[in-house]
Amino acid sequence: MWKQVPPPSVSVTPRRTLSAVDAVTVHSTANTRVTCGQCGYPSAKLRSYEWGQKAKRRKTTGTGRMRYLKHVSRRFKNGFRENTVAVKKTKKTAEE
Repeated sequence: MWKQVPPPSVSVTPRRTLSAVDAVTVHSTANTRVTCGQCGYPSAKLRSYEWGQKAKRRKTTGTGRMRYLKHVSRRFKNGFRENTVAVKKTKKTAEE
């Protein structure tokens, strides 16, 4: 069997939009566009579609370090109190 070679008019490399980080690693400005093909940068919301459920699970909150979010639930339970000392609870005596 012989290998199929694409005609010269067809681009072999995939054309996708690059983010700023990808553009630096590729060292090319020929393929840079307005929005990133993976995350949708610079738009406010992360690019996601219903047909990409597995990709959503890979990139969602909780799959990374979560340096800040690890402590939010504990702080929420206490009402986000900071730099305060708890008041000591004393039992009422029978005399009162």
